[in-house]
Amino acid sequence: PVVLPNSLKAIGEDAFFACDFAEIVIPDSVTTIGNGAFRNCGQLKVAELGSGLIDLPGRVFENCWGLHRVFIKEGLKTIGAACFNSASMAEIEFPSTLTSIGDQAFGHGNSSSGDGGNGGNIRRAIFRGNAPSIGINTFADRSSEFVVNYRDTASGFTEPLWRGLRSHKVAVLPSDALETE
Repeated sequence: PVVLPNSLKAIGEDAFFACDFAEIVIPDSVTTIGNGAFRNCGQLKVAELGSGLIDLPGRVFENCWGLHRVFIKEGLKTIGAACFNSASMAEIEFPSTLTSIGDQAFGHGNSSSGDGGNGGNIRRAIFRGNAPSIGINTFADRSSEFVVNYRDTASGFTEPLWRGLRSHKVAVLPSDALETE
């Protein structure tokens, strides 16, 4: 994996555009990431985001087709538009600190068939806190098995609608099984 130094404070816009590595570990010292920092890194499979990040801007991991595991630590408040557009994650877990997710953050991007890109692959979104505000087409073209899990004590999750997402083919289930692992 690419492990960035603990002294690093910022990653610039398009800093790793189209680079060829499988894993990135962003240290807790990083507080700023520029738009598109890891865009088009098609070989990227795993990304670990440090706790210093509060905002993840737009298109950071856009077109990272191989990205199927992202670890997000507590502290992150926003995920920008198209941030993970066309990633291939089957599951994503959001920290309790998350307050907003931008337009098409987990949309399928360039795949019109629905079997490629994130929209066709994402099966589960786990929320450790209250429902964040959610943009347009945030989980666009999601899998028919898509499930949203949240704690019984969380607010903002309602049936049959959740922040504009119809529950048709989307199970919104309270879960007290979201114990700290």
